[in-house]
Amino acid sequence: MRNRIVTNNVNDTYKRIKKDYSVAAEKNIEQLFNQEKRNTIKSNQIRTLYALISPFFEKFNYGNVPNVNEAKKILRKTKIKLAYQVGRDSQMRNGNWNLGVKPFNDITNVLELIDIVLKSNDFIDDLKLYCDYFEALVAYHRYYETLREGRR
Repeated sequence: MRNRIVTNNVNDTYKRIKKDYSVAAEKNIEQLFNQEKRNTIKSNQIRTLYALISPFFEKFNYGNVPNVNEAKKILRKTKIKLAYQVGRDSQMRNGNWNLGVKPFNDITNVLELIDIVLKSNDFIDDLKLYCDYFEALVAYHRYYETLREGRR
């Protein structure tokens, strides 16, 4: 029997993020953790994905606004790397996912949201929002992982 992964519509996710990225991130991670345990992305995998957007955090955290053209170029490369990570995840015979990256993306839309950010008329603001959303995903993942393991 295959485990069915619920997927979220990228436009709905974007609207929820625009309203409150922290609430959207928590609900998405909670949804992820309500699925089969093996379908949950591992800490090292989420940190690998998080590292892909860390160059933007460095700019924003020091009060610098990235150059739009350069930021778009880096974001396009980031999309390629994210696509690779999602694509290399494979479903096992029991229906669980090997790495948990595919179910993570299906729920959080981190890959698909890049297209929305790239096309945005408010690119810098939406890039910052995307980074904040991703950071919240990492934080809530850690929190729910700790709860699941009974360390809280």
